[in-house]
Amino acid sequence: MAVFEGQDDYGKTGGEAFRAACEVEGITVTTTENYQSGVDTDFSGQIAKILQTNPDTVYLSVLGGDVANVMRQFRQFGYKGAFLYGESLRSDVVDVS
Repeated sequence: MAVFEGQDDYGKTGGEAFRAACEVEGITVTTTENYQSGVDTDFSGQIAKILQTNPDTVYLSVLGGDVANVMRQFRQFGYKGAFLYGESLRSDVVDVS
């Protein structure tokens, strides 16, 4: 598992809770990267660092307005694994990603 989180309250608390749950279950979190919500739009540096750890799954603790762009950029970098996200995804978000 890897975690990609926003530096806002939603991203931080979601990421912290997810890492704690992984620890309880014995799941390895390979890395955590973050971004500034509402400011950053290019996540290539963070994605490259995450992909270097070869995670099977990436947990996204990001705001809804950013999730499609984040997922799309992961796919553009060749990531074929699964995403976990704490909210349901609208069909237009899935189409963009």
